[in-house]
Amino acid sequence: MSATAIVVGVGCLLQSGPDPSERRVHVATVVASPTCSHIDVPVPPREQTVILGARVRTSKGSRKLMPERIERRTRDVVGHGFLRIHTPELRNGDQLRIRYRTEELASPPQRTLSLGTDARITPTSVERRETLKIPYGDPQVVLYPGGGAVTDVLLGTSFAPRSEAGAWVLPFPKGVSNLTYTVSPERGGKVIVRDDSALVVVLPTEANVRVDLRWTQPDAATFGRLPDGGAHSVRVEDGLLGWNDDGLRWWLVGVHNAAVLPTTEALARALARRFDNARLREPALPPPLRGAQPDLQLLQLLTTYVQEHTRWATWPHQPTLPRPVTRAFREGAMTEVEAGLVLHALLQQAGFDSSWRLVRPLGQSPAHDASLSGYEHMLVRVVLEDGEQWIDLRHGVGTIRPELLDGLWIGQEGVGTVPSMEAFPDEP
Repeated sequence: MSATAIVVGVGCLLQSGPDPSERRVHVATVVASPTCSHIDVPVPPREQTVILGARVRTSKGSRKLMPERIERRTRDVVGHGFLRIHTPELRNGDQLRIRYRTEELASPPQRTLSLGTDARITPTSVERRETLKIPYGDPQVVLYPGGGAVTDVLLGTSFAPRSEAGAWVLPFPKGVSNLTYTVSPERGGKVIVRDDSALVVVLPTEANVRVDLRWTQPDAATFGRLPDGGAHSVRVEDGLLGWNDDGLRWWLVGVHNAAVLPTTEALARALARRFDNARLREPALPPPLRGAQPDLQLLQLLTTYVQEHTRWATWPHQPTLPRPVTRAFREGAMTEVEAGLVLHALLQQAGFDSSWRLVRPLGQSPAHDASLSGYEHMLVRVVLEDGEQWIDLRHGVGTIRPELLDGLWIGQEGVGTVPSMEAFPDEP
């Protein structure tokens, strides 16, 4: 992509967007016609782009876009990158107005050889070793990140001999520290540390080049899966990991002589606390539906109401870390979990016996029953006088995506299994 032009998604009309290579604040306005899922703001080499403000204007009014809508995309071999602003809720004349500027990096990376975009190479082999380090009292062991845990990573890579220079981009998560590296032979290459990645440059050589990188990244996972066919490993300091029979899926059993979420019931209680916190403030029932009898007709009306106010989130997110549901509903773009919690809240306000179900599709075996691996979808269950109804907001009342049928769920009441196909005869 160009380093001097905003790139818009399908359906986005750019009304204004000056050249960001000038050192001043720029304003760009984008109009949805008929939709506008995202726009990309360029990040030139050796510089950074700062979003000073982003607001959307719809028929409901004007509001600020929050930071989670801005996704940083890793720079390419040459150094070009971009910031993607996700706007799935924009429809038919809705506008996005952004203010931004570009500025030199405080510590720009050293200049490299002249590399073209076709200089990209890949390692012939990759080995990754992770060591989880979790301090005493880290709340991460009950699902919350940010408690001081870190992961030490050793990445060993090998590259084939080359007749001309090539480069490989290694993306980094936010907050990486203590990066060191070694290259063997020493003149076979070098590593250039950038603000979002490391650029491994392999110079012309007749021998294989070995590059080892070490770094520390914030937080430590409580479960995971090793990739197939790779030389990867994971361990935990002063703790114990459990492994599935396939030797790939793992979970954190305990650390510092204390169990970590030892049962699925403990996991369900932790999720319930988290989701209750997201519901401390709730959207109110629409006035025309207040006081109505909690029956199948009202259930269908409320389901349609939430569906009509929902555009599915396109930005990277963790399904089990919902935003406050009032803010998510007001913005109109929600994750599946957020939308399910909104519907659940409205149903309870209307007098329904409602509960949420966090679902793992059938066939996606978790590392352990007490891990969140695979639980990324949300259903809502309602008990009526003549039986129960399940709501999948991506479909409707009484219809569930085929991949979720017979899947495992975690909910306020514990755990269970989604009804099978026989319970939904009209399911396509």
